[in-house]
Amino acid sequence: MPGYAVAVAAFLLALLAGMTVHSSSFAQDSCSPVKFRVGHNAVTLNGTAPPEDVICYRLDAQAGQEFTLKVVRGDNTAFSVADVADAADHLTFTARKTGYDIVVAQLTRSATPQKFRISIKRARGDSGAADALAATQVAATESGTAAPQAAEANGGSGAGQPFRDCEHCPEMVPLPPGSFMMGVSRQEAKKLQYVQWAEPQHKVTIAYPFAIGRFEITVEEFDAYVKETGAKVGGKCGVRVMESGAYAFKYSGTPAPGGDKTRSAPYVVYIGDGSYAQPGLPVTAKQPAVCVSRNEIKAYLDWLGGKAGKHYRLPTEAEWEYAYRAGTDTMNYWGDDFRKTCEHANFADRKSGYQAAPAASCAEKIHPAWTAEVGSYKPNPWGLYDMGGNAQETVEDCMHQSYVGAPADGSPWTKPDCALFVARSGDYELTQFSMRASERLIFGYADDGDDGMWTREEGSDERFNIIGFRVAVSLDATSWDKAGR
Repeated sequence: MPGYAVAVAAFLLALLAGMTVHSSSFAQDSCSPVKFRVGHNAVTLNGTAPPEDVICYRLDAQAGQEFTLKVVRGDNTAFSVADVADAADHLTFTARKTGYDIVVAQLTRSATPQKFRISIKRARGDSGAADALAATQVAATESGTAAPQAAEANGGSGAGQPFRDCEHCPEMVPLPPGSFMMGVSRQEAKKLQYVQWAEPQHKVTIAYPFAIGRFEITVEEFDAYVKETGAKVGGKCGVRVMESGAYAFKYSGTPAPGGDKTRSAPYVVYIGDGSYAQPGLPVTAKQPAVCVSRNEIKAYLDWLGGKAGKHYRLPTEAEWEYAYRAGTDTMNYWGDDFRKTCEHANFADRKSGYQAAPAASCAEKIHPAWTAEVGSYKPNPWGLYDMGGNAQETVEDCMHQSYVGAPADGSPWTKPDCALFVARSGDYELTQFSMRASERLIFGYADDGDDGMWTREEGSDERFNIIGFRVAVSLDATSWDKAGR
């Protein structure tokens, strides 16, 4: 997947965050102590970051001490400090407690270990301020996790009765018009530190009713289209392989020329005969259809619209986030407690066969090897399933690296000759932090993140086995797509 290096960077940054936020992932004695020489206030950490693991250091501190950490060697190195900040290469903070775990890892995964050097300097700071900050943090912890709060709604507080327009049409859930705050809040950004592309938060008003798929489009639903039309689908597809377990680094399909030698290998390989029916790993009729390109999705939507007599389409990014949030304003639709992610989303939990597993704060009761059959996890408050995790879901919008200038009416944000599109939802091999409402990912050709397997002109022909989709349809003539109805 062109742009995969960007996604990998985000993935590892979240991995660092998870390992430090949930410090139980490490036994304290497994972290090497940071030792300052007597009379010295500077020390250098010299080490080698392995390709599939992290290194942990334990920094002893006194309340009020100020520490400055900086990567001075290792362009592919990032560190994270527990309870302070997620992945960074330079950081100054004031200690609020007596010890911190520092986790170091490769920024983008390399097949070889990579040397790093991190300098740490300490100075006496303002202990009074540190104590005040600590008291605030303790009070917030003791108060518990806030429950999701209702967002403003102009036309109703809940979803309507699900419907299906034809025998092989997907089940749709009508949603009310309403307003919500889209993107990352200041509180969320402060807590997570790394929130790529999701700022500034802004108000969006969707003044028209629309319906969105209750589930991700499944293999059997896409297969009905292929069998009825005889459409020729499939071709080159990126396959995210597992890293442990029965399918470790195994896949099905014919390798594409050079597909096992890209910079994403061996974690991603490319097959030449991938499709919704052959996505490189075992698949059932009820799993989401992946290894489908945007051009193939558009053809499916045209077929679906013809059968239903309606303008079926991809949801816009704003519509998708509105549907995900379902009237909540917390990081996840189930609240801010990441320990509940396993109840609601298929992601790289503690039992998964993926590199992000140690970052998880829980283990799923069901244990799919990769994607799960749709509807296997708890739905959101509007009865929508798999809005977090399982497969990433491509939406109508082109990718922009911030929300400056974004539409505020629910319409898609497009641009001429778009080759890189927005994907939402996170997927089965990412951390719990990618299951959030505001998380943005990419699907298509990225000039600065190409694996060498596609060209810009092929941006809408790319396939990847972590990318699927769900559909939307407007319910009256006031919507942004009224010209297509």
